Amino acid sequence: MKISRGNIVWIAVAALVWGCGCVQVSAQAPPSRVSHGLQVLVTYHSLSGHTEEMAKNVQKGAESVAGTTVLLKTVGQVTADELFGSDAVVVGSPVYWSNMSGEVKTFFDRWQFEFGVFPEWKMRNKVGAAFATGGQVSSGKEVTMLTILAVMLGNQ
Repeated sequence: MKISRGNIVWIAVAALVWGCGCVQVSAQAPPSRVSHGLQVLVTYHSLSGHTEEMAKNVQKGAESVAGTTVLLKTVGQVTADELFGSDAVVVGSPVYWSNMSGEVKTFFDRWQFEFGVFPEWKMRNKVGAAFATGGQVSSGKEVTMLTILAVMLGNQ
């Protein structure tokens, strides 16, 4: 069954809203948007446990959509098969100096140098999403998420 990009986007947004706890939404997708067989990879780096906690909530949100399978792993544990086999990739990072952690950056570097994302553009048509945790009001979370998304867009 071919899965539409709109269904994947809906799942990614639902997972992020659920994970952020900012807004309460219905856990059920409209019948026309329910997908079957979607694979979502939620990956993160966390030293303090805060980013891991948010990743687990993103996982819960994505799993609330019927037919969705979610794989939760740290960035260092993700294999090429898991990355390329996913329909959506959600990456979370703590904020270090207004940017993603070094471990998350290394994960992205592995796409090219270890996993061989190019020249076949293996990440094309996948949905990407990002979340970040930080200890202050902003502390660069918005910049960190934009940087993660920029890496994903660059691999489309």
